Amino acid sequence: MPIEVQIADPRLPEAAALVGALDQFLFDRCGAVYTPGVAVARLAQQDTVFLLARLDGRAAGCIALEVDGEAGEVKCVYVDPTSRGSGLGAALLVQIEAVARQLKLRVIRLETNRLLVEALGLYKSSGMTPCAPFGRYVAGPSNLYLEKRLTRRAAA
Repeated sequence: MPIEVQIADPRLPEAAALVGALDQFLFDRCGAVYTPGVAVARLAQQDTVFLLARLDGRAAGCIALEVDGEAGEVKCVYVDPTSRGSGLGAALLVQIEAVARQLKLRVIRLETNRLLVEALGLYKSSGMTPCAPFGRYVAGPSNLYLEKRLTRRAAA
């Protein structure tokens, strides 16, 4: 199953559908503690890079990186249920980290929910570690904050 991950416009119907599916998934999984996610229009702003993943040519996942100075916030990480277990989530994280490095960011961070056990495993396996709330976030009983410090790679 070939995986392709490319920068895309989140307003494309197939991309917007994935963002909507993520919102519904989070509501179903997290219930009352979930607050609606990022609007597609916000993901299309100049300070945000949106990646669309295709599995066998079909839009199957997405991820975004909102840039603020030397930091980036990972947003909208989603893989459709039929594509889970294919390595698509890991591929999305690898690509968003590559984007962050190209932009010379020092750290990428994300906010997530304790109930998203599978996602937490993916994030931790990619090298993300717990951190304090950042930006506009406030600590809550269900929230978790993770980060990955990016080191400059030596020239070959």
